[in-house]
Amino acid sequence: MEVLGLEFSRTGTESMKLALETLGYVRTNHRFVVLSSPPQMDMWITAIKAKYYSGGTPAAYPDAKIVFNTRDPNSWWKSYQSTVAGVLQLSLHKRFLAWLDPSGSAKAQYFSRLGFTVFFRTEHVTEELAKK
Repeated sequence: MEVLGLEFSRTGTESMKLALETLGYVRTNHRFVVLSSPPQMDMWITAIKAKYYSGGTPAAYPDAKIVFNTRDPNSWWKSYQSTVAGVLQLSLHKRFLAWLDPSGSAKAQYFSRLGFTVFFRTEHVTEELAKK
């Protein structure tokens, strides 16, 4: 990996992906790409578990350039609430989809919740915690 975008959801991650592609990076990645590829989800789940749960072999990219976007906490929270927060809630409909499609929908739900749970250290994200 040459460039690592360490932006959090709703801080311009898709725009950064498009910008990197404009600059000539042809193999870019984004959460939406990962969610449509069970093998990529497996790879990221393994990486998250290795880093945060001591399960597996960690990977490092010491020569990679790092990009870190930020956003005003108030506008970020509003955007997060209207998009990501709803995706992370386990409704009856989502549980049914997971049951029907364990290698696709269930894995995507697990991957999404795992990443956000690691970041926030809880499944119950409050506005105060999220902005902090």
